[in-house]
Parts: sequence; structure tokens; C-alpha cells
Amino acid sequence: ALSSAASDVYKRQLLLTVSMTFAASGLSVFISTLFKDSKTVDIVNPAIILIMSFVGGNMFPLYEMSEMLRKISKVLMNNWSLRGYLSLMINGGVSSVLMSSFVLIGMGVLFLGIGTKKLKI
Repeated sequence: ALSSAASDVYKRQLLLTVSMTFAASGLSVFISTLFKDSKTVDIVNPAIILIMSFVGGNMFPLYEMSEMLRKISKVLMNNWSLRGYLSLMINGGVSSVLMSSFVLIGMGVLFLGIGTKKLKI
């Protein structure tokens, strides 16, 4: 059986993972509404993900980036996801994971809302 501390970590990890998945799904819906055919989406989507990974701190530490890129990274879901997972690894408090999760859920709602509005669903 898991201790309550281990169970709590798993719950926070699940919350963060579901939040990131929701944000990524919302972004995918939004991106798919920007282009008329799926072939273009298939080409553009990985490029967007790669740029977000680079600027969001997944490929290089943010402290090695310019101030401008660090500011841009604060609006990317990769950055918020990375912050949350790093917080989990250093045994950060619930509030740090909740903040990342809330921001990711907000991004998902925003992207999904814009995407569905463009789809006229």
C-alpha cells in the first residue's frame, strides 16, 4: 500500500498531467482551425511544438536564455508544465503544482474556446 505522502504526489502528478493534456488538446483544436487542410496542420503542428519546447525551457535551461525569451516562455504551456514537474521532483508544495495546473487549464479553455468558436460548433 502507498503511504499518504506518496499517494499525494501521485495525485498532484495526475492533476498536472491531465491539465497539460487538456491544454495541448485545446491548442491542437485551435491550430487545426487556422488551416484549411490536414496536410498543412500535419506540417505546422510539429514546428509549433518544437518552437514551444525550445522557448519553454525543455531543451535549454531558461537561465541561459535572453531576458526576452524568458518573458515569452511565461505564456507557453511547456514552461508551466515544466515548472509543475520540477516542483514535484523537488517535493514542492501543493500550491506550486496547483498554480501550474490552473494556468494550463486556463490555456486549454482559451484555446478550445477560440477553436470551437472558429469551427462554429
